[in-house]
Amino acid sequence: MPLENGGNKITSIKFLKDKVVVKLKDETRLEMSKEVYTSFYLFKGKILTEKEIKDINNQNRVYELYKYARKISSKRVYSEHKMREKLYLKTTNTIDVNEVINKLKKNGLINDSEFVKEYVEYANNKNIGKNKIKAKLQEKCVFNEEINKIHFDEKLEYKKASSYIDKLEEKFSKYNYQAKKEHATKYLISQGFDLNVALDIALELKAPKHNDEVKKLKPEFDKAVCQYKTKYSGREFKDKVFQSLLRKGYKMNDIIAMWEDKYL
Repeated sequence: MPLENGGNKITSIKFLKDKVVVKLKDETRLEMSKEVYTSFYLFKGKILTEKEIKDINNQNRVYELYKYARKISSKRVYSEHKMREKLYLKTTNTIDVNEVINKLKKNGLINDSEFVKEYVEYANNKNIGKNKIKAKLQEKCVFNEEINKIHFDEKLEYKKASSYIDKLEEKFSKYNYQAKKEHATKYLISQGFDLNVALDIALELKAPKHNDEVKKLKPEFDKAVCQYKTKYSGREFKDKVFQSLLRKGYKMNDIIAMWEDKYL
């Protein structure tokens, strides 16, 4: 038998701690937040149309999704793309997700421009190079349109790279000067700096005293001799040893002096 006026009568309204439960004549149970409840004029005996019931359910879904979005955004800043990923873990309803995203934007809870600005400021304070900053923003699913708007000051890039000098000196202290510069350059590039910046900063590393270079050459010289003496002899043996040490950045004069000291 059809319901009167094509609707469904409210038989009871129960207020719980964090929600309101509305029961209808056909035993349908509508659970909604208090915020959603107050946005509808509901009372016992009111007859709800199918459209009104649908609107209540839709609005409550969106409210719960929005409440979740606000909760997670209070702990960290999300880009629009990342927030969408989070919401789609909760629902497959694109209309609901779009509505929540629009509400978040309207209330200033997601703003890719502000997100980028805050992250770049954070990364600059951590002395991260521009290329790594861009890569991290891409990992965070910030749109390229926003990333391309970032202006990186060249002087600041050099200043950030210079802050690594002491660390580079310590990290690569076991290497000869040439090798130390090469390793330092690669390290700075891995931290997001352009090649020209990395090369210039590597040149600022302290040149070691000659005696220190010779001390580092000695074990490398002995290692090269052991490596090639069983395979080569005569001129070819000597060439192999010299080429190996020159590739590692040792000076020709020092290699010659050590060779003569051992074999002449």
